[in-house]
Amino acid sequence: MPVVLFLNSGDSVSEEEMALLKHFSHWEWILYQKSDNAKTLNQKLKNREIHFIISNRIDDFILDRIRERFPVSPIIYYASRLDSATLKRLYRAGIEHCVIGDSRQALLIDLLHKLWEKHWKRLPSALLPKKKTVFVKKVARFIEEEPISFFNIKYMANTLQLTEYQFRDQFKKSFQVNFRTFKQKVLDHYESLLLFEKKLTPGRIYPMLNYRNLSAFSRSFKVRHGNSWQNVMRLLEY
Repeated sequence: MPVVLFLNSGDSVSEEEMALLKHFSHWEWILYQKSDNAKTLNQKLKNREIHFIISNRIDDFILDRIRERFPVSPIIYYASRLDSATLKRLYRAGIEHCVIGDSRQALLIDLLHKLWEKHWKRLPSALLPKKKTVFVKKVARFIEEEPISFFNIKYMANTLQLTEYQFRDQFKKSFQVNFRTFKQKVLDHYESLLLFEKKLTPGRIYPMLNYRNLSAFSRSFKVRHGNSWQNVMRLLEY
């Protein structure tokens, strides 16, 4: 299920916000309230993938820390009204999505559905088998919703309640390719999307793709592409 971080300006959830959470009851919501501190936030985000951030307050320090961890996860400002001072702060913070007014709940529901459909972690159909079995759907959902650090046979087999042997066997039958080859195709797809479409620097990308450091990412890139990412980026500029 997609994971939403909700930055709440108060210490309680309003009836309107509770209705929103109930509408997306199949999604996971992490609530960060006014009385929480940075340590609490770090604990809540540990080993988590955050797909969306919804905020009814502008806290530059908190938003900067979240954006550092999840640089391409959409941030949505959600409030009953918007004054000119807040609008300027939203602009400076680079927040593109703003949902306000009497119809904001319906607008936010529609926006979240649309953003999830084109989220960077969604797998393109070209990477998946034509036959979408229950197993294939579970594998795809796991990859899209869980941190990439969990994208391994041991963790996935345990989640699907299979032995590692059963998982490998079922995977090969369903995807017509071994797990290692498929995983590299997925990582190549994410790498290209983040580097060339989202325009992130390799320094931002390597932790998102679970590389130990930038050097490890650079070595892997050169082995797979026969050229360094620096040269590839320079070639694309011309």
